Amino acid sequence: MAVDRNTTVESPVEKLLTAKQLGEILGLGRSKVYQMMSAGMLPPSIVLTRARRWRSSVVQRWIEFGCCSLERYLLLTGNNR
Repeated sequence: MAVDRNTTVESPVEKLLTAKQLGEILGLGRSKVYQMMSAGMLPPSIVLTRARRWRSSVVQRWIEFGCCSLERYLLLTGNNR
C-alpha cells in the first residue's frame, strides 16, 4: 500500500493560548488580560497545573460574538461552565 506523504493531517490537539498570546491578538498587555479576566470580560479559560490558557476556538468564537462578557458568552453558547 502506497502512502501519500503530501497529505496533510490536521492535528486533533487544539492550540492553547497564553495570556501574552491572547493579549497580542487583542492588542493588550498581559496584565490587562488578567484584569479583564477577573472582571468577567473574557471567554472561559482553563488551568493546567498553575498555568491559565484559552482555547483558540473559544477565543475565535468569542470574537465572532463581539467580545461579549463571560456571562453573555456562556448564555450564547449554552455552556454551563
